[in-house]
Amino acid sequence: MDESEYHALIQKDPAVVDLLQHVQGSWRNRDFYRVIPYTNVKPKPGQVRSRLLFSETAYNAFGQRGLRAHPEEPNPLPVAAVAVKARMRGVVLVRRSPAEILTRLVRLKRLIEVYAP
Repeated sequence: MDESEYHALIQKDPAVVDLLQHVQGSWRNRDFYRVIPYTNVKPKPGQVRSRLLFSETAYNAFGQRGLRAHPEEPNPLPVAAVAVKARMRGVVLVRRSPAEILTRLVRLKRLIEVYAP
């Protein structure tokens, strides 16, 4: 989206100003505008819980220095990264009903049948 498209969109719908971000290009790329996901402005409850859990874990690991080996990583990681990885492992923050899960599985099965060779 270039400058003229941006101004046309703003005149058409002023509410989208918060969802557009100006990205400055490098010396060989020109500037452009990108659309920010609406969940950046108004996150869903699961996203809020995951961000709070992440920040709490990282805050508690503050001040620890050095690298630690994680059982699944061949190279040692910073202590905060190991703590966050261990705490966030297996955390499910989106609660879906069984009916919604079944609907998604049926759709996925149909897609596989259509696109599978």
